[in-house]
Amino acid sequence: MEPFARETVGKKIFEISDIMLRRYIEYAHAQMPESKAMLLISNGAKAIKYHMKNIEDLQILSRRTICRILEQVINIERLANKLYQQAKDKPNVQK
Repeated sequence: MEPFARETVGKKIFEISDIMLRRYIEYAHAQMPESKAMLLISNGAKAIKYHMKNIEDLQILSRRTICRILEQVINIERLANKLYQQAKDKPNVQK
């Protein structure tokens, strides 16, 4: 079961991470409004947290590794939420 679990859950996490990275790059190159980019990144972080729970349940990674990954994902989510709120509170000037 482990190879199948790694393939399905692991692949999904990599896909979400790739999307989050692309949204950040689009934001950094001013191709996407800050509020939209940060909201999409925050949503991606929430999805990764959900899938990390599946990884924990399936015991694919050690608890310590999962905790380290979750710490980083939570930091990303908090920063994206903070930037989203700041962008939302700004007048309608898009970056």
